[in-house]
Formats: sequence, structure tokens, C-alpha cells
Amino acid sequence: MTYVRTLNQVLVLLAMTVAAAWGAGAPETPDPGEPNPISIPGQPWAFDGFTITVPTDPGWYSTAKDGHYADLSKDYASAKAALVVETRKLEADVAGEQALLKLLQSEHAAIPDSGMKLLTYDAQAFAPKGALCARFSVDFEDARGNASMPAVLAVRGVGCVRPDAPRVVVTLRYAQRREVAEMLPELRQVGESFLESLRFLSSSSQQIYQARVAVRGDHPEQALELLRPLAEQGDVEAALFLGNIYLYGRGAEPDYTLARQWLEHAARAGRSEALYNLGAMYDKGIGTARDVNEAIRLFTLAADQRDAQAQLNLALLYLNGDGVKKDVPQAEAWLQRAAGNGNKRAEGILSVGKYRQ
Repeated sequence: MTYVRTLNQVLVLLAMTVAAAWGAGAPETPDPGEPNPISIPGQPWAFDGFTITVPTDPGWYSTAKDGHYADLSKDYASAKAALVVETRKLEADVAGEQALLKLLQSEHAAIPDSGMKLLTYDAQAFAPKGALCARFSVDFEDARGNASMPAVLAVRGVGCVRPDAPRVVVTLRYAQRREVAEMLPELRQVGESFLESLRFLSSSSQQIYQARVAVRGDHPEQALELLRPLAEQGDVEAALFLGNIYLYGRGAEPDYTLARQWLEHAARAGRSEALYNLGAMYDKGIGTARDVNEAIRLFTLAADQRDAQAQLNLALLYLNGDGVKKDVPQAEAWLQRAAGNGNKRAEGILSVGKYRQ
């Protein structure tokens, strides 16, 4: 499946410069998703093999998020701004600095639209903690639309080869479009912190695969033997897997204390599944006293990553006044976000509309 996303009409450059694909197939260009405001800024978000930290300042919202891609936008008084996370898998390994620089230039210095002109492009390779990376900056004159004068689309970013997967390139970038070339100081500060937040996670994919086989087979206890040492060493995927085993009793007797311990480890790294499952434990009082406020906090952290079920759960808590003050407008807002992210039950509740009575 190819990951090619549209950020929004203003920052169309960021979607049109993607030439490489994650796997095989024809490019896909789905419409942007529904805007989801970030309720709890400054939190880690998890992706496939890495994490980032979203901005700490308010006003950001997302229109996409999955294991390979995310975009966040913010409307400043004089500019439209965006942060983009993107992963793509190439047909061959990236063989050194020059190959990475050539790849980034082919993607980010390409003219994305007939109403635009390349002004500047620069890229420099560097190697943080042994990873192969390059920083890039590009400016376009943007004469599209009915602006009184041409605007400048400025993009700053970093592209890194995943240390455990040399065919996979992770790109983080921030951008703005405004009628003067200078980057907003406040956006530059946010953007640079965003770029610097990239952290690659240790990978134990073969052991994780073996654990999945064991859970489905005749000796599920072998999964615990494989996962526990990895989780103790800080492997987030192993901690999540181990937490789910103890929570659902698949491969071991349920142990809610251990489930919470390992899910909390994965949740600290931003894994939305761990956040959701912990929220459900506190919501239902599974292995702990019921704590609706903690459930709401955890569901909200997952919902910020566009977890539609977490968004629905928040809506139902506010709609029913279940352990929290009833708040129909708040419930409706979460229903709309859940429906916008494909949750059919939320769509049904909105279409019937009885909750407004």
C-alpha cells in the first residue's frame, strides 16, 4: 500500500513531493480527514518503530494519524502552518549520505504546482546517535489563489533512515505559507522542537513474531518467555504485547496488576492501544478501583491520536453522565470526531439524534 496523503489545499506541496512508496501499488490520494483538535498538547505519539512529541502550545489539530503518517496544522494570524510525519519504504536500501540527499532533493525540491517556483533548496547530512539523517530547507514562491502578492511556502525538515530497516525513511517537516519569506519565530521554535523529538525504538521483530506464533499455538507460555526479557529492557512493542496477554488472558492467566504495569510502560511511549486499554481498565474498574477521571485522561490521549473507539467512549461518558457531569455539547463533539474517523456506532448515534432530546 502506498502512503501519499493530502495535508490541505494551502500546503499542497507537502503531499505532492512524495515519490517513494510503502510497499507496492498505485498511489492513493484520500481526502483530508476531519480536523481533530489536540486536547492534551506536548505528549508522545507512537508510530511504526519511532516516536515523536507533539507541540506543547495549544491550537494544533490533526487531519490524519496512523502507524506511518500524521499531519498537524495550526492557523496563525499571518500564516497557515503544518507539521508532517511520514514513513515510506523504498525498493532498495539507502546506501549512504549521498543517496539520502538525492532522495530528499528529488522529493522536496520538485515543483508541486504550475503556480509555484523554486526559490531555494539546501540539505546537509548528519548522524545523530549513529542514525543516517539529513536536514533540508526549501522555499517556494507561491502565486496560486487570489492573494494580493505572491506568498512564500517555506518547508524545513529532517529525513532519517530507520536504523533497523535501511529501506525505510522517516521524514519530519514543518511548513508555513505567508506573504513574507521569514519563518514565524514561534513556528520555528515549535518546528525545531518537533524535529528534534524524533526517537527510534529498539526493534525485536523476530522475537515479537515468534511470540505471536506461540500465543496462537499449543505453547502460549513460550510467548511470556520471549517477551518478558525484551519488555524489561525497554522494548515498547514487547511491553504492549505482554500487557495485552495479561489483560485478556491469552497465553497466560489474567493478571491485572502485571497488565497495568506493562501497558503503562507502552503508554508512556505514546502507544494509543496501551492508552485505550488502560483507559478501559479504569473505566470498568478492572483490577483497580474505578476512576473515571483517569479513564477520561487516558481515552483523551488515545483520542488525540485519532483513536475512534476512544473518542466514542468519551462521547458516551459525557452523554450518559457516567461518573462525570453530563455534557451533551462535549459528547456531540467527540461523536463527530469518532464518526469522522469511521466509527459506525458514532455515525448511528448522530444520525438518530435522540441524545439532543
